[in-house]
Amino acid sequence: MHVPGILSWPGTIPAKQQIRELAMSMDILPTMCKAAGASLPDGYTVDGSDILAVATSQAKSPHPELFWAQNGQLATRRGKWKLVLNGVLHDRSSSGGKMTGEDAVFLSNLDEDPGEMTNLRRRHPEVVDELSTSLQRWFDAIGRD
Repeated sequence: MHVPGILSWPGTIPAKQQIRELAMSMDILPTMCKAAGASLPDGYTVDGSDILAVATSQAKSPHPELFWAQNGQLATRRGKWKLVLNGVLHDRSSSGGKMTGEDAVFLSNLDEDPGEMTNLRRRHPEVVDELSTSLQRWFDAIGRD
């Protein structure tokens, strides 16, 4: 989930800047529509936001929090915190590929631990509660499993 985005639009997006705001791949469509002066397609729910101002003038991200779901895993990122529920093991040889026990709920501080090696769920239960509540609200709202 730590993938850089590279944007180039000479004369519009300043060169060689580094922006550390949250964005996601779903932001591409709304951003390209905004850049082209086009409307978003009618009849579709777009799960992204226009981030053109983030790239052109270093505005704040339109995402106070990002959410995603994949193969039974739910996750959210807010600021330095990342919470993963039912995460997938890098070594799929045990537990059917899913994290179990204490690590089924995995809280990371990405500023201090970008490799997500240390589970902070016991040290910050209030953060786990807050993020898991927000994550569950999002998941219920999208109506998918």
